[in-house]
Amino acid sequence: MVKEPYNYKNYTRHEAVSLFGRSTDARHLCGDEWVILPKAILCFATIGFRPKASYFRASTKFVWVATKDHRVADDPDGMASCPQEVQTGNAGARSMHLFVRRGSADSFQYLGKLGPSYVMQAAGRDNFGEAEFDLSPALPSSVWSGLGVTDFGDTDHHAIDAALSRLKSKPTYDKRFAVLKRLVEYWYGPVGPEDGLGPAELGAQPLPQALRDWYEWAGRRPEILSGQNHLMRPGTERAYPPEPHIEDGRLVFYMENQGVYSWSTLPEGKNPPMFGRHNENNPWEDEGCTVLDHLIHACLFDAVMCHCRYGAWSAEVQTDLMDKLVKHMAPVSIGPWKWCNGSRCYAGGGAFMWASGLGETNGDRRLAVQIGAKTEHPLTFLKPLIKSTKWYHLAI
Repeated sequence: MVKEPYNYKNYTRHEAVSLFGRSTDARHLCGDEWVILPKAILCFATIGFRPKASYFRASTKFVWVATKDHRVADDPDGMASCPQEVQTGNAGARSMHLFVRRGSADSFQYLGKLGPSYVMQAAGRDNFGEAEFDLSPALPSSVWSGLGVTDFGDTDHHAIDAALSRLKSKPTYDKRFAVLKRLVEYWYGPVGPEDGLGPAELGAQPLPQALRDWYEWAGRRPEILSGQNHLMRPGTERAYPPEPHIEDGRLVFYMENQGVYSWSTLPEGKNPPMFGRHNENNPWEDEGCTVLDHLIHACLFDAVMCHCRYGAWSAEVQTDLMDKLVKHMAPVSIGPWKWCNGSRCYAGGGAFMWASGLGETNGDRRLAVQIGAKTEHPLTFLKPLIKSTKWYHLAI
């Protein structure tokens, strides 16, 4: 009879295997990192830092990394070092379980169950392939910190709330830019003098002061504001996304990830207005905000979409539930984007939300919302609301 292990308890490899079956019935693959039993599949992973060791992409996303060419599958175009049994549709009735350790410890900590891998990456420069798995339950931040492989960084939620509240009083340019800097460093860590672009890299490209100030401060950090959509960077040689460029007399510098929607501004001035359009054949429309407003919105949007380790998202949120959500997360005092039928950001107490579909006017309006936080604690208010709608992703 299979005995379920206790979450977050340590087990030796032998103890773990004996919970699920006889060692004589086990097949050991990938340097003993995978054990295949008649009723269960066990992963014994050594956790480290991406991309050279297995890691957690989010609290419910475990990425197993092949550090050697195990050749367990005849799959020259795919991931030959990943067992076929753990891939979609191949596990059968067997449950999958995750045990992890740091370094060469003798025991492994049990973290929960895995779903089959739908996302795989073939061997590259830094490893011999990756496979992503859903993990259940969500990994508690205290356990995650105890593994010594992540830094939750700045968690001064009150300071972020205070910074965003200053937007209500229509602050000066310098104070508004200070709000942007505080948000960026909360999500991406400190920005130093070495992170700015110099005159040679900025070249002769006409830029409004707000964009020039941004690039001179953080232009060498292409990951900032570019996890989901793309903030274009001067001096890049890549064809996509391109450099900031002039179209129809406007400077295009921000683009939706598939190029369907673009944002532009005037190529001169201090903090000029923003314009947006669907596809290049449509006219530019005034977005009702300035460049700095747009960068603040882009920072919050990118954080919720790509940098929150805990959260939830749904495309089924109706007005009554939205009313309950905004009691915990207030709308940020900048104009909404017209993209996605009207969308804007909300924040409060370390919880953040991006909602779209705000411009829909039909009687049965449903909003798409993405809610997130650095740790699970700011999202405790969400637990009583879970049953009120359908959630496509839940990690709290």
